[in-house]
Amino acid sequence: MRVIDIKPSRLIGTVRIPPSKSLTHRAIVCAALADGKSTIKNVMLCDDVMATIRAVEALGVEIEYIPEDRPDFFTLGIYGRRLFKKNAERIDCRQSSATLRFLIPLALLSDGQTTFTARGTLTKRPLDDYYALFEQKGIHYLNNDGILPLSIYGSLKSGEYHTDTAITSQHVSALLMALPGLKGDSSIILKGKISSRPYINMTIDMLLRAGVEVDYDSESQTYIIPGGQEYRPFDYTVEADFSSAANWIVVSALGHKVYADGLDLQSLQADKALLKYIADMGGKIIKKGNALRVRCNGAIRGIRVNIDNAPDLLPILAVLASAAEEITQIVGIRRLKYKESDRIKTTIGMINALGGDIAEISDGLVIKGVGSFKGGTVHTGRDHRIAMAAGAASAFSEESVVITHADCVYKSYPFYWDDLKSVGGTFEEYYMDGRF
Repeated sequence: MRVIDIKPSRLIGTVRIPPSKSLTHRAIVCAALADGKSTIKNVMLCDDVMATIRAVEALGVEIEYIPEDRPDFFTLGIYGRRLFKKNAERIDCRQSSATLRFLIPLALLSDGQTTFTARGTLTKRPLDDYYALFEQKGIHYLNNDGILPLSIYGSLKSGEYHTDTAITSQHVSALLMALPGLKGDSSIILKGKISSRPYINMTIDMLLRAGVEVDYDSESQTYIIPGGQEYRPFDYTVEADFSSAANWIVVSALGHKVYADGLDLQSLQADKALLKYIADMGGKIIKKGNALRVRCNGAIRGIRVNIDNAPDLLPILAVLASAAEEITQIVGIRRLKYKESDRIKTTIGMINALGGDIAEISDGLVIKGVGSFKGGTVHTGRDHRIAMAAGAASAFSEESVVITHADCVYKSYPFYWDDLKSVGGTFEEYYMDGRF
């Protein structure tokens, strides 16, 4: 186990924000469905992205890798196909929920049985939404008492799909990407409140880039997908990731002069909402060319915020709220029990371990500002968002912040600790069995 021991230090500099993992997944899938070569630039080969790459390759898609100007960054030449002709007998989704949920409908575009496996907590995350769809459409499936491995057999058919987004919207995005190529028209009818709508909008935007159209009827909450559409090859440069940038934006809000470089303020990404939350708390966005940071002229104010559309912000928002005057209430967190960890519990554990004041209530979390953290040891639960938020919290701590399982950042941001060091972060690294 790799451990990072971060010392208090002044952080100054500019961080080039890595590309959006969410958009990369969608770009790869849409390119895989297009007949011909698509070119996807600014791809970071983190663990989750590699899971999706290997999955579409298992379905017969050919990919060429062209190195870019940074380690682990590539331009991908993706040679897609309209309907997959090769059946993948087994797809290892590693720890990537997006890979698992996006690839299940895609595997049903080819004949034969496909078995999905995964690692870590992903093996136990619920798939009840898919099981309900399988039963609606006569898809044969076999699982391990409700969890992975999952074997599926059958063909995806056009028609009506009834579902909800109580746990995740990823299966809606997956169907939106898989259904347009089928012969008949389809519709996805959502029940109840729609969660994570920005992620669905990101999918629709990527579909448009590939020449695929989807309509939406707001009154009936129905996505209408004309059948017989053909994906066109496209060129796309993946934009910088607001989820990753959130850590540096909060660091700057805590008084450090760190700029997040490369963000698109017109982005559809859900976690761009952090900028609004910070403005509501009294922060001001300062731009310098293509980079931005936050300046707070006075004390940060506590607010009440619903993060149902941007749940990944919980850990870093809890860090920021700990610096606020008065109380911040964060609601809309119910789905966070099903992330890489029970992210509600690990967020509470992180804040309490550092000397913060946080409590769970029936509909969310209440965080009281503490002026600064004392420091302490954060057990990440191998959750990349907890590890990165704890790294940002070190910029607000009087003493060292020790972070366990620090390598879990490879899931989404492999060089996070290098970027921390580049802006003045000071830390020691060691394994449990000795220093190196």
